[in-house]
Amino acid sequence: MHLPPPLVLIPGTLCDERLWVDVLPQLTTLTECQTVNWCAKELSASDAASRILNQAPATFALAGMSMGGSIALEICAQAPHRVEGLALVSCQARGDSRVGAETRSKLVEYATQFGLGTLVRDKLWPLYVHQSRLNDQSLLEAVIAMAERAGMQSYKSQGQLLASRSDHLKTLASLTVPVAIVAGDSDLLCTPIHQAEMMSVSRNGKRTEIQNCGHMSPLEHPQSVLSALSTWLDEIVQVATEN
Repeated sequence: MHLPPPLVLIPGTLCDERLWVDVLPQLTTLTECQTVNWCAKELSASDAASRILNQAPATFALAGMSMGGSIALEICAQAPHRVEGLALVSCQARGDSRVGAETRSKLVEYATQFGLGTLVRDKLWPLYVHQSRLNDQSLLEAVIAMAERAGMQSYKSQGQLLASRSDHLKTLASLTVPVAIVAGDSDLLCTPIHQAEMMSVSRNGKRTEIQNCGHMSPLEHPQSVLSALSTWLDEIVQVATEN
């Protein structure tokens, strides 16, 4: 009997393992799960990918959210033979842009002056969640807590990781393993256009568009994300069985 491979989960900017708290209990009944946290000393996507590869099992399934998806694609570029399946959650495969870099620079300045909690509340929150969740104080406080645990140095280094991103559409197109592309229909940061672009190049991509959901899909709609990841893990097992 084939079982799903170990699952490595990579969070997004200013996020940690708390991002997965509502999906992990069920995922851990399906397979061994390893959550990744960011290292403030890493200044490139390549370095982050190398560290995760050094800590990961010999072969594994890989899920990344937002910036974590970018690092997941870098991992696939570095060691495709070790990745048995890829889940891209609320992310996109393009490299950095001038506008993105300028925006991040302004956000770092704001956070330096007012603090990460204020940055999340004033600047990021309207971009993070569906409009129906804007007044969800419990969710807001959870996201602020993750940001404050990360700290300013980590936030600055994460900005450098994002700046170093390569365009990984070709990497995605080269993958023959099962790929899950999961995102909200109202994601303002990694938009449905980005999701359609990834689907257009992926050989084995299956897209899940979550209704009434913004960028923070694992926290906004954990059951929908869990369902998509569970189906994807089943597909990985099916492929292994057929081979």
